[in-house]
Amino acid sequence: VSKLYLTQGYDPAKIMAAFEYFSDVADHTRYRHNFEYHRSVFLLNQIKHYSSDFLCMLEKAEIASSIATLHYSFYESEAELKQEWQDQQELIQCVVGKGKDEIPFGNAQRPALTDYADGIDTLEFLAGI
Repeated sequence: VSKLYLTQGYDPAKIMAAFEYFSDVADHTRYRHNFEYHRSVFLLNQIKHYSSDFLCMLEKAEIASSIATLHYSFYESEAELKQEWQDQQELIQCVVGKGKDEIPFGNAQRPALTDYADGIDTLEFLAGI
Protein backbone atom coordinates (compact mmCIF):
# COMPACT_ATOMS: atom_id res chain seq x y z
CA VAL A 1 0.00 0.00 0.00
CA SER A 2 1.46 3.30 -1.03
CA LYS A 3 -1.49 5.67 -0.59
CA LEU A 4 -4.59 6.04 1.55
CA TYR A 5 -7.67 8.08 0.75
CA LEU A 6 -9.29 9.43 3.90
CA THR A 7 -12.67 11.09 4.23
CA GLN A 8 -12.45 14.84 4.72
CA GLY A 9 -11.79 15.65 8.36
CA TYR A 10 -10.49 12.20 9.34
CA ASP A 11 -7.53 12.39 11.73
CA PRO A 12 -4.46 10.63 10.20
CA ALA A 13 -3.05 10.13 13.71
CA LYS A 14 -5.72 7.45 14.23
CA ILE A 15 -4.24 5.48 11.32
CA MET A 16 -0.76 5.78 12.79
CA ALA A 17 -1.99 4.31 16.08
CA ALA A 18 -3.63 1.39 14.27
CA PHE A 19 -0.40 0.60 12.41
CA GLU A 20 1.58 0.09 15.63
CA TYR A 21 0.74 -3.62 15.33
CA PHE A 22 3.20 -3.77 12.40
CA SER A 23 6.09 -2.02 14.16
CA ASP A 24 8.35 -5.09 13.93
CA VAL A 25 9.03 -4.13 10.30
CA ALA A 26 11.50 -1.62 11.76
CA ASP A 27 13.68 -4.55 12.85
CA HIS A 28 14.79 -4.93 9.23
CA THR A 29 17.96 -2.89 8.74
CA ARG A 30 17.29 -1.62 5.22
CA TYR A 31 13.73 -0.65 6.08
CA ARG A 32 14.95 1.16 9.20
CA HIS A 33 17.56 3.09 7.15
CA ASN A 34 14.90 4.18 4.65
CA PHE A 35 12.61 5.26 7.46
CA GLU A 36 15.33 7.28 9.22
CA TYR A 37 16.40 8.90 5.94
CA HIS A 38 12.91 10.02 4.96
CA ARG A 39 11.98 11.18 8.44
CA SER A 40 15.21 13.22 8.58
CA VAL A 41 14.45 14.82 5.21
CA PHE A 42 10.93 15.73 6.35
CA LEU A 43 12.20 17.19 9.61
CA LEU A 44 15.08 19.15 8.03
CA ASN A 45 12.83 20.59 5.34
CA GLN A 46 10.04 21.26 7.85
CA ILE A 47 7.58 19.18 5.82
CA LYS A 48 4.39 18.51 7.76
CA HIS A 49 3.98 14.78 8.33
CA TYR A 50 2.92 12.20 10.87
CA SER A 51 5.59 9.88 12.20
CA SER A 52 5.83 6.85 14.45
CA ASP A 53 8.90 4.78 15.26
CA PHE A 54 8.69 3.04 11.88
CA LEU A 55 6.40 4.92 9.46
CA CYS A 56 5.92 8.42 8.08
CA MET A 57 2.61 9.60 6.64
CA LEU A 58 2.68 12.52 4.26
CA GLU A 59 -0.25 14.33 2.63
CA LYS A 60 0.66 14.15 -1.04
CA ALA A 61 -1.18 13.79 -4.36
CA GLU A 62 1.21 11.21 -5.82
CA ILE A 63 0.17 7.56 -5.72
CA ALA A 64 3.60 5.97 -5.33
CA SER A 65 5.47 6.51 -2.09
CA SER A 66 8.97 5.73 -0.87
CA ILE A 67 9.75 2.83 1.43
CA ALA A 68 8.66 3.59 5.02
CA THR A 69 6.49 6.47 3.77
CA LEU A 70 2.76 6.35 3.18
CA HIS A 71 0.96 9.06 1.20
CA TYR A 72 -2.58 10.11 1.97
CA SER A 73 -5.18 12.45 0.53
CA PHE A 74 -8.59 13.58 1.66
CA TYR A 75 -11.74 13.27 -0.41
CA GLU A 76 -15.21 14.77 0.01
CA SER A 77 -17.40 12.45 -2.04
CA GLU A 78 -17.26 8.94 -3.44
CA ALA A 79 -17.83 10.35 -6.94
CA GLU A 80 -14.77 12.60 -6.58
CA LEU A 81 -12.71 9.65 -5.38
CA LYS A 82 -13.79 7.37 -8.25
CA GLN A 83 -13.04 10.12 -10.76
CA GLU A 84 -9.53 10.51 -9.38
CA TRP A 85 -8.99 6.74 -9.65
CA GLN A 86 -10.26 6.83 -13.24
CA ASP A 87 -7.92 9.72 -14.10
CA GLN A 88 -4.93 7.85 -12.65
CA GLN A 89 -5.91 4.38 -13.80
CA GLU A 90 -2.53 3.74 -15.44
CA LEU A 91 -0.73 4.40 -12.14
CA ILE A 92 -2.91 2.27 -9.87
CA GLN A 93 -2.23 -1.44 -9.55
CA CYS A 94 -5.24 -2.19 -7.35
CA VAL A 95 -7.76 -0.55 -5.04
CA VAL A 96 -8.46 -2.12 -1.67
CA GLY A 97 -11.80 -1.41 -0.05
CA LYS A 98 -15.39 -2.55 0.43
CA GLY A 99 -16.74 -1.66 -3.02
CA LYS A 100 -17.77 -4.18 -5.67
CA ASP A 101 -14.77 -3.39 -7.92
CA GLU A 102 -12.30 -3.29 -5.05
CA ILE A 103 -10.09 -5.97 -3.53
CA PRO A 104 -11.27 -6.86 -0.01
CA PHE A 105 -9.10 -5.72 2.90
CA GLY A 106 -6.35 -8.24 3.64
CA ASN A 107 -6.32 -9.70 0.11
CA ALA A 108 -4.12 -7.27 -1.84
CA GLN A 109 -1.13 -9.59 -1.62
CA ARG A 110 -3.18 -12.77 -2.17
CA PRO A 111 -3.99 -12.77 -5.87
CA ALA A 112 -6.26 -15.42 -7.36
CA LEU A 113 -5.22 -17.46 -10.39
CA THR A 114 -7.24 -15.13 -12.60
CA ASP A 115 -5.67 -11.93 -11.21
CA TYR A 116 -2.97 -10.76 -13.60
CA ALA A 117 -0.30 -8.12 -13.01
CA ASP A 118 -1.25 -5.04 -15.02
CA GLY A 119 -4.20 -6.96 -16.50
CA ILE A 120 -1.99 -9.18 -18.67
CA ASP A 121 -2.64 -12.95 -18.72
CA THR A 122 0.91 -14.21 -18.18
CA LEU A 123 0.30 -17.69 -19.62
CA GLU A 124 -1.39 -16.27 -22.72
CA PHE A 125 1.52 -13.85 -23.15
CA LEU A 126 4.11 -16.62 -22.84
CA ALA A 127 2.20 -18.91 -25.19
CA GLY A 128 2.21 -16.17 -27.80
CA ILE A 129 6.00 -15.82 -27.84
